[in-house]
Amino acid sequence: MPRQKGRKNTPQETIDEIIRLHMVEGQSVRQLSEQYDMPFKTLRNMITRENNKKKQFAGGKITHRPGRPRVRPITTEQELELRVKQLEREIELYRSFLQAAGRR
Repeated sequence: MPRQKGRKNTPQETIDEIIRLHMVEGQSVRQLSEQYDMPFKTLRNMITRENNKKKQFAGGKITHRPGRPRVRPITTEQELELRVKQLEREIELYRSFLQAAGRR
């Protein structure tokens, strides 16, 4: 997008230009940090944040489970046992709520 004479880029236009230079033209983040006189980490974080926004808008919502990944994958039997335990906890919670509300 060509700039108008005497007009500075808005922050979003600058970000879009940096993303374009990095992704399309292949300039490194270090080159861009020198060119725009910005810290390397700031630019790297900005590019990561913009990429994540694009992934979310594309429908590929970024989801990952917090915590350490499993060393051994869970089997369907173990998964069913965990689900049963979870449902039993929920039933107990509902029962205690109904008892506290005086309905049971």
